[in-house]
Amino acid sequence: ISTKFHYEVRIIAKDGTIKWIDLSSDTIFLKGSPAGIVSAVDITERKRMENELLEKEELLRINMDEAPDAVYMNDWEGKFIYANSLCEKITGYKKEEFVGKKINEINGLTASSRITAFEMVRQSEMGKKTSIAELELIIKDGRIIPVELKICVLLRNGKKVVLGFFRDISTRKNTEEELERHREHLANMVKERTEELETKNITLQELNTTLKVLLKQRENDKKDLEERFVMNIRNLVLPYVEQMKKRLLDVGQRSYLDIIETHLHDIATPLMKNLRQFNLTPKEIKVAALVRQGKSTKEIAGILGLAASSIDSHRKSIRNKIGLSDRKINLQTHLELLEH
Repeated sequence: ISTKFHYEVRIIAKDGTIKWIDLSSDTIFLKGSPAGIVSAVDITERKRMENELLEKEELLRINMDEAPDAVYMNDWEGKFIYANSLCEKITGYKKEEFVGKKINEINGLTASSRITAFEMVRQSEMGKKTSIAELELIIKDGRIIPVELKICVLLRNGKKVVLGFFRDISTRKNTEEELERHREHLANMVKERTEELETKNITLQELNTTLKVLLKQRENDKKDLEERFVMNIRNLVLPYVEQMKKRLLDVGQRSYLDIIETHLHDIATPLMKNLRQFNLTPKEIKVAALVRQGKSTKEIAGILGLAASSIDSHRKSIRNKIGLSDRKINLQTHLELLEH
């Protein structure tokens, strides 16, 4: 008759404490007759530790279920042994659809991402640290989404396990791509605007060069015109004045002829050109020309048909305009210097 058994029982000790006993029995033969032998081992401490471990695992499961990331756990062969609710939500797979399976059995990662994940496990195991990478996850409906994955290798009941945390970064990646598109668009706008400004700058430089050439040509034309004008006076007008002076003229005619000759000489010299810069009136220019010839106030008044006081007023205005009002310099001498 077999009396073999093995089970755990809870007893109340003499002092009233509750203890767990590992109770086992086996059949032996004693002097040729079967007999039963019973052993009892106090396993109270072991049960306490097991209960604590179960409580910790339950607390860990609750914490992982409420974690902001998807959390999963693989055994060392790569099979899923745990997944939280967010893991189910992101992948679309129910827990019972992938727990007990390997990642390649549910087509969970793209080929390149699978290689990266294996390398992360290897690095985490060797370096005893968490590995982080961005991977492509194939979810149940066939879409591929980008995820940020963190992996670490732990010991669970003396065996290595892989604990992973991942989050869907589709929104972040879309934002980054949108920002990159805006950055490229802005860079292109800046480039186009810079090229446009450079083109306009070149055009302005060309226009500026052309304008300088035109202004120089205008200045040369002006100078050439003045030279031809002076040359015409000297060659075509003054010779006839000389011829008229050789004829018999009365005092008045000769005086007017002298004035005409003087003015023609003035026009043909730099004096009139130099006087223009002082904004003299036509009457003041006439007075200045006669002063340069050495005419007195009375003579100028007689020639121009003005009162001597008017001539004095004009002389004073001329001195003021050419900067001699506070200087004791002879007006005739200064006007002669302006010819040079």
